[in-house]
Amino acid sequence: MSDDLFDTLGITKKAVELMAAIEFLLPSQEQEQRYFFVEENKGLDLKTINRNLLKLRKENIHKYSYKKVNDFILDYNNNDKKTLEKLFQEPLNDVKLSLLTINDPEQIFLIHSKQPSDIRYMNFLLHL
Repeated sequence: MSDDLFDTLGITKKAVELMAAIEFLLPSQEQEQRYFFVEENKGLDLKTINRNLLKLRKENIHKYSYKKVNDFILDYNNNDKKTLEKLFQEPLNDVKLSLLTINDPEQIFLIHSKQPSDIRYMNFLLHL
């Protein structure tokens, strides 16, 4: 992501998690969505930008997340990291992934389905 975008939004480079969330939820190929997000959040404080980003995350969860366990299992067995990122709609690094104590995709899906759909990954781990 370009430094210009963060400068436009007034986001310091120290806000690593916020920058990662923006990069994940607004990938460069989604230029129109990115443009509107920047225009709507330009000049706003970081708390408001983060709140708007969380709203976008919830929208993406409803739009892109898994509805069927078989789809989840198939994708998980192909690429667990991307599948978990899609499920939680947040970027996951190797450290976060290493904290997952189970590796059975069906069990992961079932536990996730009993939680609020917008549960964060680190909070999800508390239910294992």
